[in-house]
Amino acid sequence: MLITTDIYWNSAWQKLRSPQFRSGLYLAQWVHTYSQVRDRLPYRRQFAVPGFVRRHAGNLTDRDGRLWRAVAACVIAAEIALPPALSTADGQQVYGCILSSMELNLTTKRALVTGSSAGLGEATAKLLAAEGAAVVIHGRDKDRAQKVAQEIRDGGGTATVALGDLATDEGAAEVVRAATADGPVDILVNNAGFYRHLSWAEAAPDEWNDTYNINVVSGVRMIQQLVPAMRERGWGRVITIGGGLASQPMNTHPQYNATLAARHNLAVSLARDLKDTGVTSNVVSPGAILVEATKDLVTSIGPARGWGDTWEEIQPNAVQALIPNDHSRFGKPDEIAAAVAYLCSDYAEYISGATIRVDGGLIRSAF
Repeated sequence: MLITTDIYWNSAWQKLRSPQFRSGLYLAQWVHTYSQVRDRLPYRRQFAVPGFVRRHAGNLTDRDGRLWRAVAACVIAAEIALPPALSTADGQQVYGCILSSMELNLTTKRALVTGSSAGLGEATAKLLAAEGAAVVIHGRDKDRAQKVAQEIRDGGGTATVALGDLATDEGAAEVVRAATADGPVDILVNNAGFYRHLSWAEAAPDEWNDTYNINVVSGVRMIQQLVPAMRERGWGRVITIGGGLASQPMNTHPQYNATLAARHNLAVSLARDLKDTGVTSNVVSPGAILVEATKDLVTSIGPARGWGDTWEEIQPNAVQALIPNDHSRFGKPDEIAAAVAYLCSDYAEYISGATIRVDGGLIRSAF
C-alpha cells in the first residue's frame, strides 16, 4: 500500500483556502492520508504545523460540519517531508506527509523589520509573518512596501506598512508612529542599510558621515524610541543585521566595513544595558547573500574579471574569487531570515549579545 500526497509548500495555502477544500472534496482525502500515516508508522511521531496554518485550521470543516484541525498536519514541504520511503511494522512502505516544525511562539507578537520592501528584510518579514507575527513592512517606496505587505496578507498573514526615512529624526518618528498604530512593537529587526562600492581614495569624509548616519544612527533612533516600551512590558527582541566585514574587512568600501563593526558593537552594548529586563539584543551576521543587487553587481563586473559572460559561468568563479566558503555558493535570503526568526523566539531567551554568523564558513575564525 502506498500513501501519497501532492501537497507542496508553494501551493498548500491556496489549496487550504479553496472552495473545494471547504466543501470537503480535498478534505476527506487529506484527513484519510493523515490518519493512515499516523496509525501505520511503527512509532508515534509528533505532527506539527506552521503558525499561519494553525491559526486558520479551525475554519476548515468537512461535509458534516466537524472541525478537522488535524488536516493541517498534511501540509507538506517537499524539502522536509518524510524520507522517500519509510517501512511500516508490516513491511509496507509509506510515502507520507509529516511536517515537523519548531513552535516559535510569535503569534501574539508585532515585528517591525526596517528596510523590508526588498532583499533580506523582505524575506525576514515574510518568514516572521508565516510564523504568526504581525509584521510592519518599512521602506521609503510606497508601492514596493505595499506590494510586500499585500503578498503577506494574500498568504494569510498580517502586515501593515510604515513609510519614512530613518536617516532623519522626523522620518524615524514617523515610522514609529505608523508601526505602533495598531499595537506595540515587540520585535525590532534593524536591517535597513546602505553602501556604495568605493575605494579609500573615493570614499570622502562626507561619504563616511552619510554611511554612518544611515547604517548606525538610524538603528539607534529606532532602538531609543521602541526599546523603552519593551522594557516596561518585560519582553522584547532587538536583532541587528550585521556582516562578516565587521570582523574581516575588505580593502574596498572602508566606510561600510566600519559601520558594520559599529552595528555589532552597539548591539552588544545594548545587550549589557538590557540585563534582567526580558529584552534581548543580538546580531545576525550574513555572508554574501544572493539578492538582486548582489547578482547585478557580480554580473556587471564578471566579464571584465574573466569570470565568464553568463550567470552560470560567472557565479562559481565569483564565489571563489570573492567569498570562498565551505559550501561554494552565495547564501539565500531565507537562510538569514531563519536565524532572525530563531532569535525572536522563546528558544533564544538565553542568547544575549551574541553574533550568529550565517555565511557558509566565509569568516575563518573560531571567535
